[in-house]
Amino acid sequence: MIPKTGQHIKCLLRNNIFVEGILEEWLGNMVQLKSLDERSVIVITDPKDIMMFKVFLEETEEEIEEVSNPVELTPQTELEQEFQAVYEQPSESPTRTKSLAELRALMAEEERQMIVNKLRNHHIGETRKVKYGYPGFFKKPGAK
Repeated sequence: MIPKTGQHIKCLLRNNIFVEGILEEWLGNMVQLKSLDERSVIVITDPKDIMMFKVFLEETEEEIEEVSNPVELTPQTELEQEFQAVYEQPSESPTRTKSLAELRALMAEEERQMIVNKLRNHHIGETRKVKYGYPGFFKKPGAK
């Protein structure tokens, strides 16, 4: 099976390099791929070097909608909510800048406290010992 022009493919070459792009030409002696960012062209001079290739199927409309409608992140803590509320106030407010600076300092202090608590509560678990041996496909020395 030879992929069709315009399909998104990923090729594994004999030297274990993956090449990915949009197929422009697949001839008997050359494969030409356009990079995904469309800023360069990849030419494989010997298609016999391609050990395997993967053809990406077209995205469905549902997948495209999921990507185009990202989930909006909401503030998680009270300080972040208060900071967002103050940030949305008109910039002419004289206390806005001072409030923003104070809230940002409080948020930084709260984050430091969380990190300190995580460091204090961290315990090193049991260490694992590695068991060295022979793989199953090698015979053990002295065994028949």
